Amino acid sequence: MGKMEILKLRAWKFILFERFIWLLNPIFYIVLVKKIFSLGFIPDFFILVASIFFFFSFSVLINDYIDMPYDIKVKKKRVVHKLPKFHIFILLIFTFILCLITAFLIGKFYSILYFIGFILAIFYSVFPIRLKERGFLGILTDVIIELIPVLFIFSVFSYFGFDAIVFILFYLFVQITSMIEHQIKDYDSDLKTHTNTFTVEKGLKVANRLVGIFSMVSAGLLFILFYFYLKIEYVYLILPIWLSRFVLPNSVLKENIASFKVPFYFADLVYVSFFHILTLLLSFLLTLKFLPYLSILFFTLFCDLHFIKGSITARIRGLI
Repeated sequence: MGKMEILKLRAWKFILFERFIWLLNPIFYIVLVKKIFSLGFIPDFFILVASIFFFFSFSVLINDYIDMPYDIKVKKKRVVHKLPKFHIFILLIFTFILCLITAFLIGKFYSILYFIGFILAIFYSVFPIRLKERGFLGILTDVIIELIPVLFIFSVFSYFGFDAIVFILFYLFVQITSMIEHQIKDYDSDLKTHTNTFTVEKGLKVANRLVGIFSMVSAGLLFILFYFYLKIEYVYLILPIWLSRFVLPNSVLKENIASFKVPFYFADLVYVSFFHILTLLLSFLLTLKFLPYLSILFFTLFCDLHFIKGSITARIRGLI
């Protein structure tokens, strides 16, 4: 297999273009609140995001590899299916070591959080434990794995205020909602492969009801977070742009939301308006306040490339 094929692994692409934008938001929030504006922060920022990248890459790679027989059975194609076992083993060691090294460089003691995450990622996917097929325990394990980088971010910045607690609770409920949504999407394929997920065990009716409940809780926590965002210095520079998202009709965003199996208001408010649009605006605000953070802005734009490209394409189609 060529090197270019390895670069196409979901373990890299999913993290860069879908998950990173979720985690940049609290980083930018903390930087703006603590007024961290220095050239020295730029390398620290990229070391931090590197640790997150390698952690999630390990988690996704081991899950995709163990799920290979199931994915092949339902004709779900992954690049990892073409890789020799030895190459996968090397990549797992590579991501494991680099995550711990980068985490230790900026977090030292807190790097143990990632080590716990690696153990959970292995138990989540690998037989005979395979927590993925243990009903709600599988969802809980996945949520903890996803929360570990969030906990690491707040720990590294020594940021433990009430707003940090709200942030963590918000990400907790969003991830539960997202995980159940993911299982709803995979319901038919999980039935075919006899994968006993929570949604397969309890049924679509219960799963959809829980998605509705957790969506409301997430939205409620997000409104509390907005109160803290209003305290950011010069937030008024980006606030009108962000609020216009809710005033002006936008068919483009509706098209982006169409594929989600969650309430429309949740996908609109959380997935699109908070994680994508607000994160981009915060990166612009950072750059306005400290021009050298332009590199962070470019990185944010790169991570959100798929969303930006999809929005522009949809708008062009709407004009034709």
